[in-house]
Amino acid sequence: MKQFILFSSFLLVGTSTCSAQDAPVEISVYYESLCPDSVEFIVVELDPVFKLFGDAINVQFKPYGIAETTGEEGSWEFTCQHGPNECYGNMMHACLINLVPEQGDIVPLIDCIMSKSPASIATAELCMGRITNPVDIALVEECIIVDGPSLLYILYSRGVYTSGWS
Repeated sequence: MKQFILFSSFLLVGTSTCSAQDAPVEISVYYESLCPDSVEFIVVELDPVFKLFGDAINVQFKPYGIAETTGEEGSWEFTCQHGPNECYGNMMHACLINLVPEQGDIVPLIDCIMSKSPASIATAELCMGRITNPVDIALVEECIIVDGPSLLYILYSRGVYTSGWS
């Protein structure tokens, strides 16, 4: 994950030459909810850059990281690098990303969650109170349970990009 952080840091430094007329710089952040390197990158590097550049960047969170995927559509199984709680946290983050589409809300929300307890629905509820357009935490819980198979498929799709990382 450190290779990714260094590469991402380089990309973020490059955004300092953007002007207001330029299209936003697209930044895809592949991370794991319980990875210490992911926590450090989002909290220490990404959030301050987002606060500084705001509309000049467009952050696409990809909560998958390094995991093994087995099964088939409708019955995916995941083994996350940092255990089952990380898989739950990744699903929770994916639900939040789907339910809170505004950049001005999702970046601070993910930052808040990652800075406290990244795989905790209670933390997500606490942090939801700090954004402009919060969603009911019951919707997040329902998303995790009801949309499980399709959500796991989304995580798998995101994971295809990271399957060669170690």
